Amino acid sequence: MKATPSTTDRGFYAAAIEEIKQGWEATLPDVDASALPLFARMAVLAKLYSDFFDRLLRPFAITRAEYETLGILRAGAGAKHCSPTELAALAGQSTAGMTKTLDRLERAGLAERRAHPSDRRRIEVAISGKGASLAERIFRAHIQELDALLENLNENKRNRIDRGLEELIECFLRLRR
Repeated sequence: MKATPSTTDRGFYAAAIEEIKQGWEATLPDVDASALPLFARMAVLAKLYSDFFDRLLRPFAITRAEYETLGILRAGAGAKHCSPTELAALAGQSTAGMTKTLDRLERAGLAERRAHPSDRRRIEVAISGKGASLAERIFRAHIQELDALLENLNENKRNRIDRGLEELIECFLRLRR
């Protein structure tokens, strides 16, 4: 690939994706690589969103896993008190990863594990007042940043992108059936 000015340059990604597609088409002319740019853009978008989210969370000194866990406990439908296993499933984490996340949240006074009120064999996790306050501050900042990010997209464009993403999600979900 040719040297490029910067990965912050919009044209960088478009040119790189097209160059890779053309390279594969030249290497394997019997393979239709027309789907590659769409999924390459999704990969770039996922990386850019991950970087965006990391920058958002940095001032709050919290990881994405910790924020997602607090968010589930704070606003999750019926998830005000969950077992660590239920939280892991909701957050898409392994149980070992959730244990580490909960250890950090407890040390910071943001959540606590306690015996289930009616079944002492079970443990449930509850968010603390401090944890709820932090989750709300981060959520407000997150929404504000998302609104700023999308300010140049009118409602029609946002809806069109949303529908396209929903269709892609459905394509992937069909693979699981």
